[in-house]
Amino acid sequence: MKVQLYNVFADNYILQLAYEAEDYTISSNYVEIEDEKIIKVLNKVAEIADHKALMTKDKDLPFTKPNDTNARDIIFKCYNIIDTEILLSTLFKQEVKECGKVTAPAFIKPERYEYDKAGKRFQVSTQYVVLALAGWVLTKVIDIKDGKEVHMFMPNKDILYNLQLNLESGKLDILEKPETALSLLLASEINNVIDTVGAVKLNYAHVYIMKKKDPLYMISSGSMIELGKLLSEKGRQLLNRQLETFAKKALNEKDDMRTYYIRLVNYIYEYITGSRRIEDIIYFANRDLMLNKDSNVEKVKELKQVVNYVNNVLFNEALREGLI
Repeated sequence: MKVQLYNVFADNYILQLAYEAEDYTISSNYVEIEDEKIIKVLNKVAEIADHKALMTKDKDLPFTKPNDTNARDIIFKCYNIIDTEILLSTLFKQEVKECGKVTAPAFIKPERYEYDKAGKRFQVSTQYVVLALAGWVLTKVIDIKDGKEVHMFMPNKDILYNLQLNLESGKLDILEKPETALSLLLASEINNVIDTVGAVKLNYAHVYIMKKKDPLYMISSGSMIELGKLLSEKGRQLLNRQLETFAKKALNEKDDMRTYYIRLVNYIYEYITGSRRIEDIIYFANRDLMLNKDSNVEKVKELKQVVNYVNNVLFNEALREGLI
């Protein structure tokens, strides 16, 4: 299958499908994916959609109102989808069809809003929209606060698929920043599935925070996660459920100790990536416990949990590596 690329953000969705398929060729204007492989990838996407119980109704799709309604209706009609309450997987289980051109939906080109507002709309093939929608499902790992979505892109096969099926919840009431906390949280979730995938070399992942707000679909922020460092042998020893809890607290605007946890996860992130010493974290955690030993019971309890993590997990890891 030969798919035209349009030099817009959604090319990333198409390329992620190609990485998942493994058998592909990329040129400046096209990506060609072996037919049987793309069918297998779309079946995986259908499985994710079923797992998340995604429907073809508006709230589960990136199509915005009123601008994208016509493109959506043309595609659904082409695929004989009349009932908008059916599972989205129905779309991906069908043979990919070409039904002509449609005005590019907002999620295809979130970086071009101002350009298009000036009357420079452009058209894309329906094949491209359907495949981009599949890539959107594959990469959207979690929904977070304020109606935002966390999308991950990486040049690896099976990681995102297994991650999606393994996540306890596809929704978390957390903020998008600090990026260090979100990076640790996502790396920890990848760590939970990496053995399922088998031997794989992970170097990086690009993360984009997206938001749908009719009639817009926007990029809120973007960053790169250094997976090679975070999922090194040292990193994997530290990426446990307790660190996930710390990261979530740093991303929770309602947490009374959020400022403390932001500093903590920044220190841990910097230690794993090689820009901070283990002694700095041990001093930080133990000092704060001593300074707050007369505080309320709950705060002391939390600080003791941090010290336990630092002294038992981080300290033992440093001993193993001969750093102290």
